[in-house]
Amino acid sequence: NSARNVSGNFVQLSYLVAVSKSGSGTVTSDDGHINCGSTCSSTYLSGTFVQLTATPTPGWIFSGWQGCDFTIVPQNICALGLNHPANVTATFTQLSYVLTAAKVGSGTITSSDGKINCGKACTFNYLSGTTVTLTATPATGWALTSWSGCDSVSGSTCIATMNSTHNVTATFTQLSYLLTAA
Repeated sequence: NSARNVSGNFVQLSYLVAVSKSGSGTVTSDDGHINCGSTCSSTYLSGTFVQLTATPTPGWIFSGWQGCDFTIVPQNICALGLNHPANVTATFTQLSYVLTAAKVGSGTITSSDGKINCGKACTFNYLSGTTVTLTATPATGWALTSWSGCDSVSGSTCIATMNSTHNVTATFTQLSYLLTAA
């Protein structure tokens, strides 16, 4: 029934951005509030535009985003216009490389993990960073004379660390004996 002064308090909404990842890599935001290797989050005011960048660790590649408003593919960027909470996942996939084992002469090549067991040539696809130990066993009357394509060699063993494709060869030489007739 009389004049009144009325006031209102308005509060800007804020939303949580939760980031998770699958595989090995990091996710960072353009404003520096998110910088994580596993799972992390930050709260942003409504209307904020945030860009997240996925960076794989060596031996891994970035495979994709889930939960973004849109993505910028070549740069591995997830863009969010915050008018709702966001749950975002970055997926990283481990690289793999082919190890091909071959031989010259007569003998066999086997790996300590049992994935390679061949008489002539064979291959197996190993995850990046795997260390493979191969052993060359000469056939009767033959000797191992050399390995090629190994990262290191110790006697009859060849070590290959799978950070790239490897082609290894074991060379066997047939033994010969001197026959002297009297």
